[in-house]
Amino acid sequence: TGVSTSYNTSTQNGLTQNSAFNVRLNASYTVLKSHNLNLTLANQYRSTLGKADTSNVTGTLGYSYSF
Repeated sequence: TGVSTSYNTSTQNGLTQNSAFNVRLNASYTVLKSHNLNLTLANQYRSTLGKADTSNVTGTLGYSYSF
C-alpha cells in the first residue's frame, strides 16, 4: 500500500497563475505467488486564474501473472 501527494504552483509578477494538488493511493495484493492485483486511485485538484476550479479522479485496476 502507499500514498503520495504533490503540490505545484506557478506565479507571475507575484500573482499565482496556476496550482495543482495531487493525491494518489495504491495497493497491491499477491495471490498464490504468481497472480498479482494492483489498484491505483488518483485525484487532482486544479486552479487556474480566471477559470473555474477543476477536479479529476482516475482509477486503474491491474492484473499480472508471473511464470
